[in-house]
Amino acid sequence: MVLVGAFLQELHDHAEAYDDIAPGEQVRAAFELNKSLREIEEAGFTVFGGREIQRLEGGVDPPSNWPIAHVRILRADNPAIVRVNSDSAHSD
Repeated sequence: MVLVGAFLQELHDHAEAYDDIAPGEQVRAAFELNKSLREIEEAGFTVFGGREIQRLEGGVDPPSNWPIAHVRILRADNPAIVRVNSDSAHSD
């Protein structure tokens, strides 16, 4: 679980600072996250992610879009994971 916690902390840190770092650092951050993803997968986990845009309203600023990231990490053998056969996904 230390590996999963460290990955989530790294993901959070990069997401918070991403817009404020130089493009070269963004590339380095992406490389490091990919490396961490491989480690998570090698340890027997699967990472799922999604993005949602919510509406932020209230306060003194006008309403604006607010991106939200959803991340879920499950053991690769979790029965909740539904695997789709790529051949059947393209059949008519």
